[in-house]
Amino acid sequence: MRWFESFEKFDGSMRYARAMRASFALVIVASSLAAAPVSVGAQGARAEAERAFEAARYHEAAEKFRALTVADPNNAGAWYGLGKSYEALARQSFSRLQERAPGSEWEALLVADVWVSAGRFEQALTLYRDVLRLHPGIPGVHQSIATLYERAGKPEWAASEAAKAPPLPARCVPDAADCLLIARRPLDALAATGARQDARNLYWRIRALNDLATSAFATLDGLPPSAEVHMVRAAIDRDQGRAIDAVAELKAALALDPGDRMIEEELASALYESKNLEEALPLLARLAGPAETAEARWAFFYGDAMLQAQQVDQALPYLKTAARQQPDAPPVRASLGRALLQAGDAAGALPHLQAAANADNPDSDGAVHYQLAQAYQRLGRGAEAKQALTEYQKRQAAHAPEAPSPGAPRPGLTPP
Repeated sequence: MRWFESFEKFDGSMRYARAMRASFALVIVASSLAAAPVSVGAQGARAEAERAFEAARYHEAAEKFRALTVADPNNAGAWYGLGKSYEALARQSFSRLQERAPGSEWEALLVADVWVSAGRFEQALTLYRDVLRLHPGIPGVHQSIATLYERAGKPEWAASEAAKAPPLPARCVPDAADCLLIARRPLDALAATGARQDARNLYWRIRALNDLATSAFATLDGLPPSAEVHMVRAAIDRDQGRAIDAVAELKAALALDPGDRMIEEELASALYESKNLEEALPLLARLAGPAETAEARWAFFYGDAMLQAQQVDQALPYLKTAARQQPDAPPVRASLGRALLQAGDAAGALPHLQAAANADNPDSDGAVHYQLAQAYQRLGRGAEAKQALTEYQKRQAAHAPEAPSPGAPRPGLTPP
């Protein structure tokens, strides 16, 4: 049985928006902290940690960021870098787990953990119970279900489930990663997994890394208020797809540091991601400037936002600028194609929509294929229009929620 499925799908422009900033996330935070009153040595240590992260030396980066948090517990950028380093290490270990034990109970447990974080409690509970039924000897599953019930607002059920867990030994042996993690000693649990690459140790390593990342990010809530702290919280919100929450954090940062260009840029892109066009458009207009000289990302964000607001004529010059600067970016080509189609230029739209459709993510909802079908139809190319429309319908069907069988009981959260 294949447990793991893709549980996150993004609109193409959202993918592009995140990609445009993803590799700069730590740089943004670091730059915002540049004016902080820290020593030259601390600045150099932070720069070394950032370079290690950018070079994908995540273990080294984690060690350097942790040293920074010890030296300065109020260093928001260091806590953020530490959390991101642990997250990256967890992703690496998860990839190894999928390679070594695809469809295993260990993979299922991790997917269930993610679903709990996403509030998909019923699906997560089904996975946990399936694992318990097939592999009752795995420790920690009852505790995971108890956490699920707590998150779902069922404390009595959580207590009942937690009582089913076998008691921990009085003292965990040094290499018992499962015991150490359940005892809430994630750093010791991480060390206990060593360099072992079997599925069991990879699972407990990922769990430990996720706990350490969560703890690093949670530390930010206790730091003194500052523009930097709000920026870091916004970065975390955007990483987790909570653009509306990021907007609130960035507005708070801007209130503490009015006119800061970097904060304004982050706010503009977060407003775009949250589809708050009323507030995004004036800020994007100022950041983009004239279409002829606009930087690629602001030309795209502003042009696409105007297109969403049905201001097609104003959007076209910016989208053309973005496409000239980034001809290989599918979301840019898709947006320009859509704008040209709405402007009545199906022939001009066609090559952009073709390029975007050819590079479209297999998991997308197929919207660009619908636009492509419209372009073909308007140009009298019926057979090609039918083929593009069929592809669109196939992808739409894959995205549609599965309808329950008539008379089937509605799924829901059930007690222990």
